[in-house]
Amino acid sequence: MRITRDLQKKRIFIDQEKYCEDILKRFGFEGLNPISTPMEVGLKLPLIENVDSAEKVPYREAVGALIYLVTCKRPDIALSVGIVSQFMANHGDAHWSAVKRIYRYLRGTSNLKL
Repeated sequence: MRITRDLQKKRIFIDQEKYCEDILKRFGFEGLNPISTPMEVGLKLPLIENVDSAEKVPYREAVGALIYLVTCKRPDIALSVGIVSQFMANHGDAHWSAVKRIYRYLRGTSNLKL
């Protein structure tokens, strides 16, 4: 977490820009194109019985990093992260695409401050 002060306007800002950039780099998402919303409107993620694709992507790690970010200072992604976190044990390609969309949103909004 970074805290900065604007002495002229007497304001204090809190942001997680460095952490956002670090997790984007960690999961190889630094080249993603930014997007304006963290989740599609009305998205319904399917229940998955077969867990074949679960080992191919770092789903748990990526969602865990997002959960940490939500608890620190990014309430704007809380709903989206809550939805994708329900599928930690059984996830598929649609779920991974939803996680990537949240990261695309972070790519464009990593400089937001409180």
